[in-house]
Amino acid sequence: MVFIPFWNVLLGFDTFAVRDWGLFSFPVATFQKECFGRGEWPVWNPYSCCGTPFLAQFNTLALYPLALLYLLLPLTWSLPAFCLLHVFLGGMGMYFLARRWTGSQAGAALAGAAFSFNGLSLNFLMWPSHIATFSWVAWVVLLAEDGRRAGGTKMIAAALAAGMQILAGGPETIAFTWLLVLALAAAECVRQPRTFWTTARRLAVMGSLGLGLAAAQLLPTLDLARHSHRDSHYGRSDWSMPLLGWGNFLVPMFHTMPMQQIVVQPGQYWTSSYYVGMGVVFLAGIALWRGRRNGRVWLLGVLLLASLVLALGYNGFVFRWLQWLIPVLGIFRFPVKFVILTLMVAPLLAACGLAHYERQTPGGWRRCRFEFVWGAAMLALIGVVLWVARRWPVEDSSWPATAANGLWRVLFLLLTALALTLFVSRPAWRSWSIVPLLAVCWVDVLTHEPWQNPTLNPSLYQPGLAALNARFNPVPNIAESRLMMSPYSARQLYYKPASDMKANFLLDRTVFLANCNLLDDLPKVDGFFSLNVRESDKVLWLLDSRTSQKLDNLEDLLSVSQTIAPGKVFDWVSRTNYIPIVSLGQAPVFAEDSTAFDAIEKGAEDFRKVVYLPTEARGTVHAVGEPRARVMAKVFTPARQSIDVETPAATMLVLGQAYYHNWEASVDGTAATLWRANFAFQAVEVPAGKHRILLQYKDKALRWGGAISFLSVLICSGGWLIMRKKAVGGESCINANV
Repeated sequence: MVFIPFWNVLLGFDTFAVRDWGLFSFPVATFQKECFGRGEWPVWNPYSCCGTPFLAQFNTLALYPLALLYLLLPLTWSLPAFCLLHVFLGGMGMYFLARRWTGSQAGAALAGAAFSFNGLSLNFLMWPSHIATFSWVAWVVLLAEDGRRAGGTKMIAAALAAGMQILAGGPETIAFTWLLVLALAAAECVRQPRTFWTTARRLAVMGSLGLGLAAAQLLPTLDLARHSHRDSHYGRSDWSMPLLGWGNFLVPMFHTMPMQQIVVQPGQYWTSSYYVGMGVVFLAGIALWRGRRNGRVWLLGVLLLASLVLALGYNGFVFRWLQWLIPVLGIFRFPVKFVILTLMVAPLLAACGLAHYERQTPGGWRRCRFEFVWGAAMLALIGVVLWVARRWPVEDSSWPATAANGLWRVLFLLLTALALTLFVSRPAWRSWSIVPLLAVCWVDVLTHEPWQNPTLNPSLYQPGLAALNARFNPVPNIAESRLMMSPYSARQLYYKPASDMKANFLLDRTVFLANCNLLDDLPKVDGFFSLNVRESDKVLWLLDSRTSQKLDNLEDLLSVSQTIAPGKVFDWVSRTNYIPIVSLGQAPVFAEDSTAFDAIEKGAEDFRKVVYLPTEARGTVHAVGEPRARVMAKVFTPARQSIDVETPAATMLVLGQAYYHNWEASVDGTAATLWRANFAFQAVEVPAGKHRILLQYKDKALRWGGAISFLSVLICSGGWLIMRKKAVGGESCINANV
């Protein structure tokens, strides 16, 4: 099922291209692969956002073990293969979980197919981190259930799965997975109160070991989050499911508009679809009615309803109240992400619905009255959705396309009913009669809207392609200068993309949109990451409001040597008046952060002559302005920077690189204070004479996390061996007694 729709990708003829794949995922993997090839940890990215932590970003897969697949093989083939491997992995996990819960092979097969093939999972293919995290959902739930019931080595297996999911780096999916795990455990404890302490203890052990195994990733991420631009007021209700968004479960192109070769909902661009299929919706409804006295089905139904309401954001009212109750939710963005939970439980409900029929003997139509009523209700709701689409269309929507989409869903619902009738009426044929039902559900999802995963020729991702065509003079590099798109150009390309996929991506590469500069090893002022260092992010936000002289002054401070011509989209022009990334000789000005930021915002200060330092540096720094100071040599790598200087008097060395506390400085081998300078950047005092300044990125959180992860691996390995030895010894005693 995975090979047929993606044969061209798996055979290497094409590679993915749509949206964040080309703007984020592939460039990030390229940088990671280059660091791997040099034998370096990808801890710091000097090419984006004036420098930003890389490994500490939760979604870069920097420490995910299965990332070795694309780190060792050609990236244009191996990165899509990595994503599709996880589609298969997730489907198999859901198959085994549904088989455990329902005892139905057919229901399990349907659940596995529905989990792997739905609008959300296909959308996740543009994010390796998201599809990898999503693929571990069922495995964590399944193995955690084994662990809390049986203990022993089952707990270690669950901890390994949990650790793998955390290292994959999708925080919302991880949270929803453990919400399901804890909800199932709580429901079982309600039925069997005597198991409470055993269950709680085992869950604590599994969770702690899972966190310990992933500590090398978690601690740097938490450290970055503490110093990032996000706080409890960051996330509001942007990119929520539209008020009428439930209708897209029945008519997936309802109230959508075209974007490149896909369609999206106005005001919500996180996912191009969350459609799960008519068959799954029908069978989930059957399960909720027929199995309403089943505690597990009831719990899944509650989670389904809650996720659908919360996905509406402020449109559903409950999300606003929940944010007030749990302020930490403000760190996360986009309430539509609650559909992740929807798509986790819907396949399981569908499996329960199909298992109900597998347990029943064939009967008359009277036993199927609810099925007729539910099917008729779905047809009526499709009609209502189409009427609303006709009566109140959204901008750029197509009524003929929406109407055709709705009629095709009616056809797939009827085909589902026929396939289900065949499955139920002939028990002896069920080993093969499930195939038509699976095929209908699979084709329904694959055709529910324009193909979500368009592809391009791999040659378009050739490293250095855009830099070769741009012919910059001078060529920006991490020791000298940066390039910067103009705010006007960025707005044109983000919100008015070309309709042709190839032309659009080539244009994105030409202007180095988002993270495309990583494909060419060219440093850029901005970038596209989830977590940004707080101070540098505040400075970069000024770019959207700067014009004329103020923009020029800000570009000078940010070391911009190449920018887009005013009023143009992709015409690069050189700038000669920029301040180099490494400059020397500025006189210190001691001031509060507000004063330093005000100087940057007003654009009136000459940062070639002065550098703003925090007031606590007043009694420590004795440097003066020294125009005769010179930078003699510079050797830069992402995490290590060596600078040779000569100065007649003590002065300041200023680096136009984002200040982050993990950077450490030394002068001729002696530790020196690295100050936060000009509100967001770096500076170190240099004594008179010739000196070598060395800056190194040393992530203490990574070291502590690595030690905890290594200890957790030892605990898991030792525990596994000890418990296996006890289990084998117990079996030997039983056999001897027999």
